[in-house]
Amino acid sequence: MDVKPRIAIVGATGLVGSSLIELINEGRLAASEVYLLASLNSAGERLEVLEKHRRVELLEQFDFEQVDVAFFAVPAEVATAYASKAVEAGVRVLDASAAFAADTNVPLAVAGVNLDVVEESGSMLVSVPTSAALAMAKVLKPLHDAAQLISVNATVCEPASYFGHEGVNALAQQAVKLLSGQENNAEQKLAFNVQSQVGQAEASGHTRFELLTALETLRLLGLGHLDINVSSLQVPVFYGQTITLHLSTMQYLAVEAAEEILNNAGIVLKHDGNATALTNAVGSNDIGVSRIRADMSAKNGLNLTLISDSLRAGVAINMLQIAQNWLKS
Repeated sequence: MDVKPRIAIVGATGLVGSSLIELINEGRLAASEVYLLASLNSAGERLEVLEKHRRVELLEQFDFEQVDVAFFAVPAEVATAYASKAVEAGVRVLDASAAFAADTNVPLAVAGVNLDVVEESGSMLVSVPTSAALAMAKVLKPLHDAAQLISVNATVCEPASYFGHEGVNALAQQAVKLLSGQENNAEQKLAFNVQSQVGQAEASGHTRFELLTALETLRLLGLGHLDINVSSLQVPVFYGQTITLHLSTMQYLAVEAAEEILNNAGIVLKHDGNATALTNAVGSNDIGVSRIRADMSAKNGLNLTLISDSLRAGVAINMLQIAQNWLKS
């Protein structure tokens, strides 16, 4: 008999929360009850889930003993404050905030890459990675298994949705202003512009996102020796993430061999050179790869372009798949 858990979505009115609700409404996870939780700013709103209009409840007042699984799609400080309370109430928690990404006592998991770490750890709390680390790990793992990675250089092009509703709204408002002939006075100019830095830089010059993505990718692959470098850019699109990868391997991999390996691993190959995240990935549950070609600077090198829906395929689907695995076991 199928188990239908009682679930809570913490951060239900955010972009990841909205993607989780959308997938649940599509039948991706059967639930006997769904509780929607948010901060004071969003509490009281009503959202349709499983053909019912449900009121968004205040997180601070919620009793986690009412649920079996909780999905946290909130800022790190909120997850830090409430994830442990949920675990203490006997709830299995999936956290997308990166609050626990560096904690080796908390498993970091991606379905299809290293799901075994969840069961092996026995932990009630599981961290899920950034969408960039997820996409990279899904593509790199089968290639590493076949030819052993030596180095990876990645450039991540982040959409405005990286900054949630605030980023999407800012891009829209700035674009309207510029198109109507008004001056864009915003400090962070997103419209018709590319920002070379996403977020605050650390002492090393790398941003937290760049360091986090590299760390999470290594953890997901179970590698400590891989040379990895991540750069990120803010690009003027609303949704859809694009990543360019330059990798070198110990064994030679022809383009055709790499394509076969990725195809067998469930990666969707986009042979159209004009494939983009917006037209070919937004709304999809898959990670897509296009423009696989030999790297001109490395003997055993390959270049690839990854495209994905960073909210749906990059976070929400993974959370639901891990929850489904929990229920089966």
